[in-house]
Amino acid sequence: MNQKKGIIKLTAAALSALMLPFGMLSSAAAETQSDYDSDFVNWKYGCMFDHELRDYVGIVERFGIQNCNYDGTGAGAEVSDFYALESAINQLCRENNYVSIVADANTTKYDINKDSHVTPEDYCLLLEYVQQGFTYELIGGDELYAKITGYNGNAEHLEVPREIYAKGRIFPVMEIADNAFAGNTRLKSIRFRNYVQPDWHICGRNDVQIPTAGQVTASTSLTFGSHVFDGCSNLDTLTLPQHTCFADTALFENVPKLKEKYVEDNDGIIYFRDPDENNDTVIAFDMTGDQYYTAQESHSVSFADDTTSINLTMTWKLPYDTIYNVNIPDSVTFIQDWSFLEFKKLSTVNGGTFRQNSPEMQKLIRRYLSAFDSTLFTEQETMRTVEELNRLIREKCDPEQDPTTAAVLAGRLIAQRAEYSDYFSLVKPNGNAAPGADNVLYYSDGFELYLNQEYYYNDLLRNTTYSATAVYMLADGEHEAYTDCVGFALASSLLLDRLGIENYYCGAPNHALNIVRINGVWSVFDMAGNSQEKPINLTAERLLGGICKEMTVSSNNKFEMFPYSANRQLTEDVTAEILNPVGSHPETLLLKASGKGSKKDRALLSKEGVSCDFPK
Repeated sequence: MNQKKGIIKLTAAALSALMLPFGMLSSAAAETQSDYDSDFVNWKYGCMFDHELRDYVGIVERFGIQNCNYDGTGAGAEVSDFYALESAINQLCRENNYVSIVADANTTKYDINKDSHVTPEDYCLLLEYVQQGFTYELIGGDELYAKITGYNGNAEHLEVPREIYAKGRIFPVMEIADNAFAGNTRLKSIRFRNYVQPDWHICGRNDVQIPTAGQVTASTSLTFGSHVFDGCSNLDTLTLPQHTCFADTALFENVPKLKEKYVEDNDGIIYFRDPDENNDTVIAFDMTGDQYYTAQESHSVSFADDTTSINLTMTWKLPYDTIYNVNIPDSVTFIQDWSFLEFKKLSTVNGGTFRQNSPEMQKLIRRYLSAFDSTLFTEQETMRTVEELNRLIREKCDPEQDPTTAAVLAGRLIAQRAEYSDYFSLVKPNGNAAPGADNVLYYSDGFELYLNQEYYYNDLLRNTTYSATAVYMLADGEHEAYTDCVGFALASSLLLDRLGIENYYCGAPNHALNIVRINGVWSVFDMAGNSQEKPINLTAERLLGGICKEMTVSSNNKFEMFPYSANRQLTEDVTAEILNPVGSHPETLLLKASGKGSKKDRALLSKEGVSCDFPK
């Protein structure tokens, strides 16, 4: 295994944003482009200057619209021209190790601002030019992606950009708002594309290209709100990417031409099927009442052989408490987050367990693992891996006789399987002050022009990481898994419970970790906090720390699925504040519960070595 990368802690706002599916963030988390009058970025290393793109229209027009025909088709300065320019300049940047490129006879065609340098500023200018007809919001507490809210142009044939430039960053377009194009009678065709990872470098490692460059990652999807095209009476051609999600099933209800051309009933499942032979997108997004009863009787659901995408809007209508199997064809390339979340009795895919499926299907399931979270299917595979690690540890020591060694071995095995994932953002010298000539946004180990996340490193959904299954199912022999503190803490409890080592799943401010009782003494067991270390360096002294500030024993309903943890961890909605002094290793854990809790909760919080004060 490679040496672990350092941890960059998530802020509370970012953590909240990442744990919610797209479209579920409050409006308070959004900002509009009117807030972004000026951006300041150190585009060239060692050369700081005020960076303002407010005159992007004049700059592009002085350069010449015809000169911006980078894709070689149609007119210049179109969305597809930006994609071509972005790719060309990023390739040049990578070849030149991301240092300033002086424009020469071969590259002056890319120097839009005519400053004698070819930099990302040139394609950011073009992006601002082609995105000017669209209104948008940036979504998330720390602004994770862009949402297109409307179009005020007059095009008949329109391509919507997959990227938005704002605040010195390029944001992926991952959501289309309710009614975004409604009432536009001029539109005849409209095309959407998924965000593609750029030809860029790993943060802080200029010589290494990101492994997912040029790819549509599992983390990338495009979610459409309700009634997006209502009243578009002339719209009869729609191109959607395979990684498309629908907020509900009303997208085509009031667009007769689209409904007639693209919507098809196939054995009770409703599909968006693009008739264009060059676009094979087939999205399962709805179902009939007859299909509900068919699935209920057969305890199974199957998709058409050419299905490419499975949407939550279809699966949430299934009789989830009676589905034991789902048949997924090899043609599927995208499964929406949480699609089978409530299907607790789902135990097989294509009639088999995870290990009984083909390597190609295993890869697809890993990529969209969160779609199967909290099902018997993932629980069984997770427990198989836990049993394998339990056996390896017991070959080395007896956990009852030597729990310290067992805990250390557990930590090392978890560390071998998973790395900590996080995202990167802009860094300003003067904290939260507004950017300006004296407060320039720097390239640093915490900044890239693009929202590159280590989630993308193994092409994983963000929400997959918030689960023990991330640790126990994502590692595939070639790549380590990526998870966050929640995934590490859940995974640690499962393995420690199986070893018979008393522990609690805990929370601290913006963090999740564990506390363990070994040889009559309580210690903190923080795998996320130690994940940057090489496994061999994980010793008892490093792993078993003192009580942290503001720690609480926490509950998690995922423990209900696992036989060795269901009766050893809190699963009800109750927490207990740890009252012992910070840094201590107490013999008795002092707790103050937030509620009375169930009989089971009270037993788990009132046993040998634990004293809990419950409310009267």
